[in-house]
Amino acid sequence: MTAIECLIHPEKHAQDIQAVISRTQDELRHIRIEPEIELSLLGVLDYVKIHSIRRGVKLLTEMLFKESSETFNGYMPSDFFSKAIRP
Repeated sequence: MTAIECLIHPEKHAQDIQAVISRTQDELRHIRIEPEIELSLLGVLDYVKIHSIRRGVKLLTEMLFKESSETFNGYMPSDFFSKAIRP
């Protein structure tokens, strides 16, 4: 869990995306791969079920600066800080 995730409640993706991820996880459990790789892939897929860290930064900055008209280099806070995160 990242520091940003500790500060917000991450939203889940749409149900259809979650269903695809769940089916992929089920398939992973039935193929023959090393247990460490399986656990790693399953964990990553669990994480993919929630929105990206970029979305988390946007939500956090909107929450922290919701009453502020302050801009950063001409950008609203959520836009400015989300640009700092690599795509």
